[in-house]
Amino acid sequence: MFNISKLSSRYRVRRMKDSDADDILTLCLQNTQYYQFCGKQPSKELILSDLHMTPPNTSENSKFYVGFYDRDTLVAVMDLIEGYPDDEAAFIGFFMMNRQLQGKQIGTGIIQEVCRSVKESGMKSILLGIDKGNPQSTHFWKKNGFHVIREVAQEGGTILVAEKLLSMDDMKNAVLYIHGKGGSAAEGEHYKPLLPDCEVFGLDYQTFTPWETGAEIHAAAERLKTEYEDIILIANSIGAFFSMNAGIDAMVQKAYFISPIVDMERLICDMMLWANVTEEELQAKGVIPTSFGEDLSWDYLCYVREHPVQWRVPTDILYGRNDNLTSYETITAFAKAHRANLTVMEHGEHWFHTEEQMRFLDEWIEMERTQ
Repeated sequence: MFNISKLSSRYRVRRMKDSDADDILTLCLQNTQYYQFCGKQPSKELILSDLHMTPPNTSENSKFYVGFYDRDTLVAVMDLIEGYPDDEAAFIGFFMMNRQLQGKQIGTGIIQEVCRSVKESGMKSILLGIDKGNPQSTHFWKKNGFHVIREVAQEGGTILVAEKLLSMDDMKNAVLYIHGKGGSAAEGEHYKPLLPDCEVFGLDYQTFTPWETGAEIHAAAERLKTEYEDIILIANSIGAFFSMNAGIDAMVQKAYFISPIVDMERLICDMMLWANVTEEELQAKGVIPTSFGEDLSWDYLCYVREHPVQWRVPTDILYGRNDNLTSYETITAFAKAHRANLTVMEHGEHWFHTEEQMRFLDEWIEMERTQ
């Protein structure tokens, strides 16, 4: 039997009940295009029926009509059948996303985790039906590795039956390494022996703002996602900050942050104090060079304030107690708010580079990988 708690590492998953019908209906009413093609209109009566309907020769024990929640927000619902149409297959009878969260790769992330969990439960494939002619649904499922295997004509229209095979050979992993200031993609080579089951790719980004570099990182993650099942992110210093502004949460299975910049607004304000620059001066001049080699930018500060970090990827953090850019109070507050695992090296610095520090870093990754 499926363990529904393993269907997602990012969202709380629970079985939906009759009392949830109104919430499901609200979500369904947002998605008008789906109902244009399926020949039905959403109603509470239809949802109550779907909550209990099962395919032939299956019982309600094999039916998992579940909701994916981000705190109290219903992100998506799914009707998942175990052991149908045969004992080694699962069937997705229904999947619907919160309309406000579409276009952010969240649905793709949910499907990928569901596929992984179903495979781990012993299933060899997942099947589902697509309303023929629905371009949005067809594109979504093909993008997620489902292939049409036949057409079935039925009352109300033709259904495309699609299948995704869950063989072990398909489950490849990629590591995306994002360096810090002054670093390079070549640093990613260090992690190859630490993650021998993965292919490691470093990104030499060409821009240095969260909105531009974030776009570069997003594009790199999208390219990897076409070839690899999972992406593991390793990001150093400001590379972690850029990554958290890249909109890649749904594409990344796991993240390792090394000395991450997690509160850029505070860091910029600290640098303004070091340079004896007021907000009024920065706003008036736009950009002010400093004696310590950093340019202070009003546009950058405004962007950071207008785009607070939202990060939902399971994350492990390595922090040096003597980090001169991020305080211990700041890193612990971030770790608590984002449920990240925090490891502190007592004599570590912001830049992990000595033999002792690199040995600690390697042992940290090896330890976290085995947990």
